[in-house]
Formats: sequence, C-alpha cells, structure tokens
Amino acid sequence: MRKRTVVVFVVMLLSAGMAFAAQQQGKMGKMMGKGKPTIDEQVARMKSNLNLNDHQATQVKELLEKQQQERQTWRTSNPNATQEELKAHRRQMWQQMNAGLKKILTPEQYKKHQEMMRRGMKHGPKGPPQG
Repeated sequence: MRKRTVVVFVVMLLSAGMAFAAQQQGKMGKMMGKGKPTIDEQVARMKSNLNLNDHQATQVKELLEKQQQERQTWRTSNPNATQEELKAHRRQMWQQMNAGLKKILTPEQYKKHQEMMRRGMKHGPKGPPQG
C-alpha cells in the first residue's frame, strides 16, 4: 500500500511539474516574440502603427474576431483537409481580410498597412499565404 501511495505521489508531482513547465514555456515564448499575438494585441499594434481612431479600432477588432471564428468553423468542418485545400482557404481568408481592411482604413492607412505586411514577409513567416 505504501509503495502504491509513493508511486501515485510521484506521478502527481511529475504531472504538476510538466504542466508548470508547459505554462512557463508559453509565457517565455510570448516574451521572446514567439507565438501568435492575441486579437487585442494585433488591434493595439495596428492602432499605434496606423494611427487608427477608436471607431476604426473597433471595426478592425470585429473583423479579426469574425475571421478567427470563420477559421475555427472551417477547421472543425474540414478536419481532414489537404494541404491544397488549406492553402486555398488561407488565400480566401487573406483576401477577405484585405477587402475588410480596405473598407475600414483610409487609403493612406491601407497603403502603410500593405507596406508593413510586405516588410513582415521579408523578415518572418508573416504575410499572405504563398501558393
């Protein structure tokens, strides 16, 4: 009985340690610039970089939330999607996002956003899906 108690205790201790390590890894990834930014972080960055007014920021947030919901719905509906289907879906979502932003932003803001996205493609895995 005592041996079993020790084994259960060790398993619980290891599980707790692994959970803590995973949590810390996620925090470190965020601090190191890894991981996907939240919608609020994306809106704050766009508000700052593009000088969005409050109304525009609200509209951008709604657009991002709608896109996120559509992505999740698509993934749920297409659990066995091929790489080609995934690329096509990403391309479609990218086009919808650009069309939505074009309606929200001024021409100057939209141009600056496009320039920022092009720079991002050169420096990392950001930007429109390729293919």
